[in-house]
Amino acid sequence: MVDRSLEIAAAYYTVYLTGVNVWQTKQLQLDDRMDLSSYLLKPVQRMGKYALLLSQVSKECPQTHPDYADLKV
Repeated sequence: MVDRSLEIAAAYYTVYLTGVNVWQTKQLQLDDRMDLSSYLLKPVQRMGKYALLLSQVSKECPQTHPDYADLKV
């Protein structure tokens, strides 16, 4: 049982290292300095920025504008 668990863990680790190597190689090719966690966090951060942007736009938009109701949704 322990031997099988070690085999699975070793296989997983090998696949993980391969993925990390592919990611790092692609980063070097593109001269990219952001790590994977930054890419995963970026969409989450954008949601708050979009809400703030829409809030600011709705404050500046006259109530008579045809899109005003859509901005308040």
